[in-house]
Amino acid sequence: MFEAFMLVGSAAAFAGCLYLSMVAKKHFVVATARTREMDELYKPVSEIEEALKTAQSSYETLRSDYEKSRKALLANEKAHSLYIVGSGVADIAPCPPIPASVTLQDLEQKMKEVVDARKQLVRDKKACLNTNHGKMVVNGRKGAANTMFAREVRLRIRVFDDELKALLAMVSWNNVKRFELRLEASFKAINSVGPEMGVSLLPTYLQLGKRELRLKFDIDRLKQQIKEEQREERAFRREQERAEQQLARAAENARLDREKMERLVARELARIESATEEQRELLQLHQQELDVLVAEERRAVSMAQITRAGFVYVISNEASFGPGVCKIGMTRRLDPMDRVKELGDASVPALFDVHAFAYCEDAPVLEKFLHERFSQRRVNRVNWRKEFFYIEPQEALAALRTYPEPFALEVY
Repeated sequence: MFEAFMLVGSAAAFAGCLYLSMVAKKHFVVATARTREMDELYKPVSEIEEALKTAQSSYETLRSDYEKSRKALLANEKAHSLYIVGSGVADIAPCPPIPASVTLQDLEQKMKEVVDARKQLVRDKKACLNTNHGKMVVNGRKGAANTMFAREVRLRIRVFDDELKALLAMVSWNNVKRFELRLEASFKAINSVGPEMGVSLLPTYLQLGKRELRLKFDIDRLKQQIKEEQREERAFRREQERAEQQLARAAENARLDREKMERLVARELARIESATEEQRELLQLHQQELDVLVAEERRAVSMAQITRAGFVYVISNEASFGPGVCKIGMTRRLDPMDRVKELGDASVPALFDVHAFAYCEDAPVLEKFLHERFSQRRVNRVNWRKEFFYIEPQEALAALRTYPEPFALEVY
């Protein structure tokens, strides 16, 4: 009985396992089919992912190549910019002005000292370093090796000197800084050739070359500045002579007008007893006009006699120079507006706007006072003889009012 029960149980268990196996197989077949369907369904996505990975890899490669090419291009442009000397190209930072205490003789003396020092380095064999001197032989002879190294030293010094001479001939205000960099680049290029020779220029020789280049630029700049000052001085003398002639004529005309009015007043005074009320009023008016003429004559005579008297003007021309730019100058003309009209001739597109006239018995000192007040805001930092400043008219008027000496200010 027990055996029969076990047999039936085993059969039932086997049937259950067989059933479960068939169900599992069925589910496996369904899952496998479903998996194949999903694979087929997502196959384009997989292909797109593979294409995306390939594209990303290509992009990274192209980006790396682009960065390398960009760096090489920037390096080439920087190197090329050192050799551009045409018009329209200038150094980024302007050169500082030469101090007023420095003379042309001082610069020429310093130039001579630098040139002599550079020549002395060559004579003392301290311009170029030869680390292989006496250490190598050519054809079994040290003398032949030393001759070869000496020729190499002379060659490198000559190449550097030729580059320096070329730069000295072309140096100007708009390229001196680039030329210094160009000289450094030539120095490095010379030393990078044939490193196995053990021959290289010393930094001291480079520094003297750069110093000579800068002094040559300063000498040329100071010579040009002296020429401009002499030209402006001649123009100032011509302007002063014209102003003196104008003042002399004005003084003479004022004298004639005053004498004419004095005669008229004298005739009216002679008839004062029989004059009517209207004639007495006319006499009083003529006497007032006479007082005005006397004052004008005194002023004209004073300006003609006092050579430093004149007007300091503050003007601007927004149409020509834009906002925030003023010109501060001086004129000895009796009517300063004549000078302003002269400045606004055909050289500028519009007439100047007048902001103030300041009459002073020592006009050059007043003009210098204002120029020094705004010296750091000059439009032209190279030629300090130019009189344009980055200031507003109100700033100039405020500075005028701080001048300690007496003057007559007329604001427009």
